[in-house]
Amino acid sequence: MSREACHDREGRPVTDDTVDLYCSCCNCMVRSRPRNKPGTKSSKKTPQEEYEELERRELKKKY
Repeated sequence: MSREACHDREGRPVTDDTVDLYCSCCNCMVRSRPRNKPGTKSSKKTPQEEYEELERRELKKKY
């Protein structure tokens, strides 16, 4: 689940620092930091760094 589909305890949109997340459609509490995601390795990269790495991989596939 992405942060865009959540709100905080007071109903405001979430930011990267928000800890108390609630699903906007069913109002269930959501973990802000999932324990694990199947098939992925834990990473200390920022979302921007991950995006840039993905772009580089896509460029390598094209050429």
